[in-house]
Amino acid sequence: MKFIGLAFLTMTLAFTNVDKKTIVIDVNGAVSEREVWLGSPATPSRLSGPSLVNTGAIVRYSTGIVNGATSYEWRLPYPYNTVSTFNYFGQRWELQLPATGIQITAFTGYAKNSGYVQVWGKNECGNGGVKLLSVRHATNPRGGGGGGIPLNSFGAENTNEDIVIHPNSVDNILKINLGNSDSGFVKIYNLQGQLIQQVEIISNQIELNTSNLQNGIFLVDIIQGNEKTTKKIIVQH
Repeated sequence: MKFIGLAFLTMTLAFTNVDKKTIVIDVNGAVSEREVWLGSPATPSRLSGPSLVNTGAIVRYSTGIVNGATSYEWRLPYPYNTVSTFNYFGQRWELQLPATGIQITAFTGYAKNSGYVQVWGKNECGNGGVKLLSVRHATNPRGGGGGGIPLNSFGAENTNEDIVIHPNSVDNILKINLGNSDSGFVKIYNLQGQLIQQVEIISNQIELNTSNLQNGIFLVDIIQGNEKTTKKIIVQH
């Protein structure tokens, strides 16, 4: 005959502050404590990112980990769209999905809509308090705010039909078909005017590796002799 001992378990709740609770478990004198969160999440303590943005630019916002939150909800200045791929020529703000973590990526659009970026924590009990950041657009058409120089500050591109760039948008490999194989260079610049990549033209068929470029808009200069053609490309991984 086997004797099975009986364990006695006692649980108590200790209040450490308004929303954090401590569960104290006593099993036959062996005491352990676990901190838990009860109720809806706390209010975010910070919201980081530019309050002055460039028009038609990509910006990022972040918050800290919020007590009690299992996910996060974000909103942008109204009206805005939620998208998986940016429309880099759209008028509205755009929020790139997924957008349930502590950091988001957004496109500011061209309508110059000012307003609030908002974030709050969520869990099964509901929503916590909201954190707001007032955001407006820079008045300088070439920038002055966060997110880099806007696309439309560069003016019209040279649309030389003898030069074909594809695909556009591009993921990893950009192909350029030239009208001739005259010597020269192909240069890629970001919207801050920084030279990102340069290759020498040795044939009329060129392939550029774009896998290391961040998502966004870039300028491609094709220089052959005294002629220069500029194309805009979108990198989207």
